Amino acid sequence: MAFVKTWRVRNDGTCMWGTTGYALHSLVFYHGDRLSAPTTISLPGEVPPGNIIDLSVSMIAPTQPGTYHSEWMLSIDGGSLIGVGASNIPLYAQIVVNGSSNVGPGDGMCVYRAQFLGDVTIPDNTNIAAGSSFVKTWRVRNDGTCSWGSNGYALRSLVFYNGDHLGMFNSIALPGEVPPGSVVDLSVNMIAPQNPGVYRSEWMLSIVGDPYGPRLLGVGAAGSRPLYAQIVVPSSGGSGQSQTYRSNTYHYALSYPAGWTIQVNTSVPTGGGSNPEYVTLMPPTGGLPRMEIEALTGVPPMTGFENCVPNFVFHNVPACKIFLPAGQNPAEDVWVFQKGTAYFYIQLQYQDAGSTQVFDDIMTSFNFTG
Repeated sequence: MAFVKTWRVRNDGTCMWGTTGYALHSLVFYHGDRLSAPTTISLPGEVPPGNIIDLSVSMIAPTQPGTYHSEWMLSIDGGSLIGVGASNIPLYAQIVVNGSSNVGPGDGMCVYRAQFLGDVTIPDNTNIAAGSSFVKTWRVRNDGTCSWGSNGYALRSLVFYNGDHLGMFNSIALPGEVPPGSVVDLSVNMIAPQNPGVYRSEWMLSIVGDPYGPRLLGVGAAGSRPLYAQIVVPSSGGSGQSQTYRSNTYHYALSYPAGWTIQVNTSVPTGGGSNPEYVTLMPPTGGLPRMEIEALTGVPPMTGFENCVPNFVFHNVPACKIFLPAGQNPAEDVWVFQKGTAYFYIQLQYQDAGSTQVFDDIMTSFNFTG
């Protein structure tokens, strides 16, 4: 059963708290039972000295009956933690789970429990080249009393829960029926981000049709530990090295995944403009995802979005961000903006949501050089 724990706290210090630019900006899990909550929660807004704020954490009651205690503290840059009161006591949630919380009417009177048996692929901290696709597979045993499965069962899918998405989809149907005591391999197609770093993607089993509403199930006796993939994208010079494209005509640079191909076309029809430069980026196998950067001087590229209304700011330039769902054509993310006399149209075509992470990484690296 999912629930939200909320504490009311007053800032009795001398400095502001907040989400952006403040030293104290988050609530973090400290001790006890995490109850399937994220480890870090950003504060919902600014909290001047003397003001009161409600701090909320979404939690999930374990499937195993018992008493559970979850402790949380405010986090300050540099690693310091503060609780409440003169004794610095953690905030906490304490709940009691009784046996009825394990009932799932979609399968009758069921107890749901999953046991993690091991990583079939991609052990923790495996090096994955930037932008590379990979498949993470966990081996899990059904230690409950009812079958799981994709058709007609209450427990039927694996869903993204927390951390770095990496996955191509938010939800993965179970591959078939999993009777009690049986073992199943659960796989998720993922893409490594472009930027170097350590990435962790957490996933949990999803139960629907429960009298307490939809809920999530992790592994272990309490059902609170998510399955996860943890990878390392090496820094430049390693297997995750990225490539850089620099436009001398339009004075911008960006980084894209090592191994991807690039095509630059400067001989396309201009429609009244000049200096066309159309750049195409794609994986070495071709196909999707596919990114195009069209730049033209004097007039915008003829795409149908020339007169869009800006809805965000990109490098101090008003820009349009447009999402086109899949239909006869693949899904697209489109950015349109103008810098001086230069008009830009940037498009990503993709078949899965995970590909947008690569697009986000590329656009994060995009910068004007002159």
